[in-house]
Amino acid sequence: MGRMAKTLWVVLLVVVVRACTIAVFAPDATEYGRPMLWKNRDVPNYRQQYIFVAEEHSFIAITYQGVYDQVYGGVNDAGFGIVNTDTYNHGPNTGRGLSDGQVMYLALAHCESVWDFLGLLDSLLADSAAGLRSTHCYGIIDQYGNAGVVEANCESYVYFSANAMPDHYLVRTNFAISGDSSNRIGYERYMRARALFDTLLPVSVSDVWSVASDLVSPELNPYPLPYEGTYDGLPTGYIPTDRTINRFLTTSYQIIIGKNFGDNIDFPVLWAGFSQPYYTIPVPMWVGMGSVPPDFTGTGNYFCEESKFLHDIVYDRGYWNWFNSYAGDFISDYFAETREQVWGIFAKYLLMWQMQKEISSEEIVQAEDDIISLVGETYAELHGLWVREHPVVVPREITLSAQPNPFNASTVIEFNLPFPYEGLLEISDLSGRVILSRQLGPADTRFVWTPESSLPSGIYLARVVCGGHSATQKLYLIK
Repeated sequence: MGRMAKTLWVVLLVVVVRACTIAVFAPDATEYGRPMLWKNRDVPNYRQQYIFVAEEHSFIAITYQGVYDQVYGGVNDAGFGIVNTDTYNHGPNTGRGLSDGQVMYLALAHCESVWDFLGLLDSLLADSAAGLRSTHCYGIIDQYGNAGVVEANCESYVYFSANAMPDHYLVRTNFAISGDSSNRIGYERYMRARALFDTLLPVSVSDVWSVASDLVSPELNPYPLPYEGTYDGLPTGYIPTDRTINRFLTTSYQIIIGKNFGDNIDFPVLWAGFSQPYYTIPVPMWVGMGSVPPDFTGTGNYFCEESKFLHDIVYDRGYWNWFNSYAGDFISDYFAETREQVWGIFAKYLLMWQMQKEISSEEIVQAEDDIISLVGETYAELHGLWVREHPVVVPREITLSAQPNPFNASTVIEFNLPFPYEGLLEISDLSGRVILSRQLGPADTRFVWTPESSLPSGIYLARVVCGGHSATQKLYLIK
């Protein structure tokens, strides 16, 4: 990479770092009748973990590995939840005071309601020794059914209520509605998320996951995947993810279901995921469990490392935003059945708990363990498959050959199929009449053709088709 390219990369990274997309749903906008939060966390550092903290209120939250005094989204035992995005259009930003991670830690440790959080901001802004270091949109919910967004700069804030909106939800990316309207970074993600949610209300966890996984950009709608075309000079099948909701810098995501006042069912629940939603599976964690599963916390935790393994498969060219849609689609399809099972397990337990009107800690443990075991096994199976087999590559010009050629009794037709895609082999005469048609699996590399005795000498055509690409070889039959 040349000096200019490296400089451009640094400039781009500065612009897109910490972008994030969030949404806040009032109870009327969800299938569960409880408030919800969502965040795609877009930061360069993939080494993250979920932690359980016991303070005035116990909570589960996302943070960096090795960091325990700052968090970047979570929910506590009182049902207060919070997520955030960086914003760039509503100063001032004085560089003093607490970071967003410190503010959210304090909020989860001590706040019970939306109004408690606004009171916390009031106290911080009034304290010249504290204050706020940077500008953010905070999405917040509580057990009283309140849900909204706080647009906070270093001197003041504005609160928007999702409950007061006609559709009972709010989306934010990297601008404040109350800020400068000429500098709305992330506006395309904001509009795309709203357009999708408008078609899904009231939303479930799986609905929110589908929006979090979206790969449409202002320049390109690549669906249906895999994208079999070329775009803006990228190789076949690659799409840019710098302006999509599911972004190249999405290193974790959270979907939070809050609680209702007096709930007998043990809410809230934080659905946790690492890396990008499109090719991963979220797992629910209950605050009431009093811990975070070991596979989600600590240095080098299993699910974080496995998600990075998948990221490196999908971004296999080493470029910051080149998403290999063939690889991504294969992984997503491989996980589809498990994802449906996960949604089903959660729905089953939810129905059971609603009918019982109470819940035991043993039932929560069983639900959490069932899902974590299922997801972990699926990740391990895919990892093993990838190690054993050839990596997924984008279909390019397919090589095809035959030996011997010319031939008399039989010939061996050899070809490559980009793993893991199926193909088709056809042999026809020069008039176009198909003599043989055979489906090819990902592991097929050769086929022995022994023509029927009735076929006359002459030229025949062998054609292999795979992933929208094809190759043809002339075969010379001599009797």
